This record gives sequence, C-alpha cells and structure tokens, in this order.
Amino acid sequence: MSDTVDTSDVVDKAMLQKAKADHRAEKKAQKKARVQQAKSKQQGESSAAIISNKQEGDSQNKTDLDKDVENKKKESKSTTKEVGGEEKVKKDNKLSTVKEGKFVENTKKDGKTESAKEVQAKKEVKRPIKTQAKKDPKVAGETNKAVHPIKKEVNIVKEVKHKNVLAKKASAHRKMKLFTHLHQKKATIPVNSQDLHPAVVNLGSQYMDRVIVGSNARCLAFLHAMKQVIKDYNTPPQKKFSHGLEDTLHLSMEFLHQCRPVSVSMNNAMRHLKWQLMQLTDEKSDIEAKSHLNQAIETYILEQIEMAQQAICNTMQKKIVDKDVVIVYGCSSSIQRTLEEASKRGIKFRVVVMDDWAWREGKELLRRLVKLGLKCSYAIISAASLVMGEATKVLLGAHALLANGSVMARTGTSQIALLANAYNVPVLVCCETHKCCERALTDSFGLNELIEDPTSVGAIRLAYDVTPPDFISAVITEVAVVPCTSVPVILRMKPFE
Repeated sequence: MSDTVDTSDVVDKAMLQKAKADHRAEKKAQKKARVQQAKSKQQGESSAAIISNKQEGDSQNKTDLDKDVENKKKESKSTTKEVGGEEKVKKDNKLSTVKEGKFVENTKKDGKTESAKEVQAKKEVKRPIKTQAKKDPKVAGETNKAVHPIKKEVNIVKEVKHKNVLAKKASAHRKMKLFTHLHQKKATIPVNSQDLHPAVVNLGSQYMDRVIVGSNARCLAFLHAMKQVIKDYNTPPQKKFSHGLEDTLHLSMEFLHQCRPVSVSMNNAMRHLKWQLMQLTDEKSDIEAKSHLNQAIETYILEQIEMAQQAICNTMQKKIVDKDVVIVYGCSSSIQRTLEEASKRGIKFRVVVMDDWAWREGKELLRRLVKLGLKCSYAIISAASLVMGEATKVLLGAHALLANGSVMARTGTSQIALLANAYNVPVLVCCETHKCCERALTDSFGLNELIEDPTSVGAIRLAYDVTPPDFISAVITEVAVVPCTSVPVILRMKPFE
C-alpha cells in the first residue's frame, strides 16, 4: 500500500518550524534589548534631571490623567467595526478582535503585540485542515478523511487496488503485443447461412469447442465435410463449375480458419483438392466432375493418411523390442496404432504416458492402451525428469515438419525432447508426409495459435512449440526413416506440390 498522509505529522512539523522561528526572533530581540539597555545607561544620567522635572509636573496633573484613563476604559468597551467583519476591543489593556462571533485577544510576546490575524494564522497552522474546511466547503470531504483516519486508509487501499488492477491490465496489454499477429478471436456461428454449407458450420463449431483435436483427425473431418459440400453444390447460372466451386471452398476455408486456425495437414489437403479441381475440363458435366473430386478425396484419405499410418506402424515394429520402456507425450493416432500393433505381436514393453496440465489429452491415449491390456503409467510433464532415467525410447507425434528440419508439435514436446537428449535417450517422431510444410521456423511465435488455458481463468497459452532438429534422432514416415533435414526432399516428391 502506498504511503498515507498523517495529519499529526504535518501539524508537528509546522509547530516545530514555528518554534524555531520564534526562538531566533527571541534571540534577536534580546540582543537589541541589551544594545538599547547600554545606550539607555549612557543617556540615563543626562536625562535624570529632565525626568525629575517632568515627574513633578506629572504629579500635579495626576488627577486629570486618572480621569482621562477612566474615560478611555469606558470607551474601550464599545466595539468599532472594521473591513472584513472584524471588531477590535480594548479590554484590560489588551487589544482584542471579534470575528464571526468569536472573541480573540491580541497577546504580547517578547515585548511585541501580535495582531488578531497573526494569532489566527498560528491557530490555522495548528489546525490547518479544520480551518480550510471552514473557509472552503469544497474540501469538507478531505477534512472528514483527516478526522476519520480509518475511513481514509480504507479509501486509499481501494485506490491502490484500482491502480494495481490498471497496472496489471496495462502490463498484460504490453505482453500481448507479442501475440497480436496470432489468432485470438472466435468466429460467430451463423444460422441458416446461404454461403456456408451446414456441414462446414457444424465442423467449425466442433473445431472451436475442441471436440475434434489432432492433426489427422481434423484433416479427416475436413475432407468428409468437403465431400458433402461438393455433393450438394449447384453451379450458378453463367458460371463454370470449377470457378464457382473454388469460391465456395474458399469461403468455407475462411470460416474454418476464423473458428480455429487451420492445420498444415488441412492446408495441404485443400491444395490437393484445388489441384484436382484445376485438372477438370469443360467437357465433363457437373455430375462427372463431382464424382471425380469425391474419388480424389477418397484416394487422398486412403494413401496419405490410412496407408501412411500403416507404413509407419510396420517400420516402428522393428524399433520396439522386449523390456522397452517407451515414453509418449499427449495423444497421437500414429503412436497409438504402433503400440497396439506391437502389443498384438507379443512384444512385452511398458508405456509411460506424459501429459500437460492444461488439456490432459494423454488421458485418452492412456484409456485406449489400458483397454488393450498394455502396462502403462501416467505422469505430468513436470515429473518427466523422474521417469526419463529408466526410458529406452521416446515416441512423439507431430503437427508439422518444417523445411528447416524443426518439428512443430503440441506445447511441451520440445521439453521432452530436450530432456531425452540430456539422458541420451533416442527420440523418434512419427509423422506422415502430408504434414510437411515448406515454411521454416526457429521459434514458436511465427506460426502458432492461442488457446485458452482451462486451468486458470483468463489465461492463454500457445498451442504448439518448435523442437530443433538437434534433439530429434529420426523421423519415421511412410517413405522411409529419414533425418529431419530431409524434409525438402519429401516436399519435392509430393505429386500435388
């Protein structure tokens, strides 16, 4: 809490300064008195004769002077009005002031007569807040605070809390400037939209509520929604089928991006679909064109997702042996399929499922593996160092493979890979080639998304992090087991690139 204003301290300081000034004035007066006393001694002898003569004359006129003094005392009882509403009164040989119905006597100090204004000024110094409140009613609220210090402290505490809240908001605003380019706002779900297909609207709602998560799951749901859009599409008059459908797909993609930023796998699937759309000729009818596009989508799902996962699973069977302790992070469909196949082959191994504090996606993978009869353990990422010493392999999923060899995956993957590298544990990343991206990133701020942290109200966190290729032992793809630096070669092999 900030420093509070203590009225007693202010009054004490003012009185101390006044006392010092009076002490200095008293010394000067004593010095002058001594000088005058010395001069009077010198002049006393010369004026003694004169004074004696005057005393004789005064004694003769004493009766007359007494009468005059009595008359003056009677006159002093009557008051004389002055400017500003003040009345001066001479009472008992002391000059006094009557102001606003109050009687104030003028006092003598060090042989000097102090006026009523000086006396009042001293009292104002002793009681500055009360006097100001009497003169100026606008500061009555402030005087009340001074009279009631507890209320004043409560008000000050409230002001400090309000300032702290504003400071925290300003600090959060400054911190958020680092993420202004990332997706933060959610889209509004339209009702009965003429431009968007109901399947697309439903899919966007599921993306927004995180009902569908995972790169492969999001890509599969997207392709099935596009099949519904193509099936129900009607070519508008005076427009080609390919051009009109391309505009519809573009609007659908924009809406899905507003609900949640599209994944790399979804972008690659859309590029493949547009490439197939460009291959259509004007000779084909709308029905034939729709059939061709639906067949292309089915082929893409079969080759790029299902067969790719099966190829990765077959390759990984050679990597898992008996008595292995495999650490996995989060929930990955490719890793689940690999571990399930290894269990069916009779390989005896143990799985440690690592998870983060936020979404706990690893619990779903743990439930599926336990249902298959696998020996599993569950731990939070903060306890990774406790279990990494007994691990023999680390299997990780990926959101995308970047052109510079970095792996983009859910937040926490880079920490697991870094710890495994410190313990000399091999790190294998299972990733299909349809997740490869031509972008190159060295940090997590260039291409990412912000999600709300369910563990704390109002907090946000990054959805993905970027793991350097130095921490990755190998990448298992449907093509081959390749190093991370071979991603550009895979990109050149893609038929739709």
